[in-house]
Amino acid sequence: MKLGLLSLLSVFCFLPCSVFPQALDPTQTQREFSIPIVVSVKKNRSVPRLSEKDIEVSNKDKPLKVLSVTQSSEPFIVGFLIDMSGSSYGESKKKPVSAEMQFALLQLADFIDRGNSKNEYFFTIVNDDQVGISVTLKDHEIAKSRVKEIGETAPRGNTRFYEALGASIMRATAEPIGKKLVIVISDGVDNSSKDIDYDDVKQMARKENVLLYGFNIIGQRDFSSSLGNRGELEIRNLCEIGGGIDFRVKDDGKAVAWGKVLADELANQFYANIQVDATPGKPKWRELKVRLTKEAGKNFGDVTLRARKGIFF
Repeated sequence: MKLGLLSLLSVFCFLPCSVFPQALDPTQTQREFSIPIVVSVKKNRSVPRLSEKDIEVSNKDKPLKVLSVTQSSEPFIVGFLIDMSGSSYGESKKKPVSAEMQFALLQLADFIDRGNSKNEYFFTIVNDDQVGISVTLKDHEIAKSRVKEIGETAPRGNTRFYEALGASIMRATAEPIGKKLVIVISDGVDNSSKDIDYDDVKQMARKENVLLYGFNIIGQRDFSSSLGNRGELEIRNLCEIGGGIDFRVKDDGKAVAWGKVLADELANQFYANIQVDATPGKPKWRELKVRLTKEAGKNFGDVTLRARKGIFF
């Protein structure tokens, strides 16, 4: 499957985008946006119920009006981007898939087990210099079987990472219902995409209301390589734009069990409905800061918030 930049953008421009509109009605003076916020607390304590009185949102230190804050139990449309290119080679023919990737796939299956029972899944696989996207799977046992099959795939070929991520974002956005999430399991290194680059994917991540999480399968031997460092930085930046996080599947040689962590984090997701002043012409990217109010900070001292880095308005 080969996706050129023009075909990517032609599909992208006609996708529904109620949260981040492409054009503003010149007669409107204000717009409303829904911003996903992940709320974290220390262990052994439940997440408090937050309201619009507890959260501040600002652009360049200019406060934006928070209309409401609600916790959402709506299921996710989850896309798994799994890099089975040559970077996932194992140590030998008996171990054709790297230990980092094998562990990541085990955690992915654990995440499916622990996630919302109504979540739906699709897979984007990079293998043999190709990008393939599966149908959407509603049956979680079938989804886990697909994960097992992927772990038995022989890694090969170059990596069309940007094409794969761009296609995954579009596919998630095109789904008519559900919150949107793309989980990237890769080292982030691209050596084969045509007509689309990091800046294109970055712009897509900014414009679409899709959460991005990255789990870097870079091996210990690749930590110091320039390509590995660049790939890791790009995944981190994209995840921050999308309101998620990234971390290495193995950090300092130790496996990071993220299946439960991610399932719990998504279960503690809130949405802040904010109001902004409409601006004439084409919307611009605006950096956002989301934090607790001073009073909420006193009441919920161990609570931290994470949200998208910005929106277009």
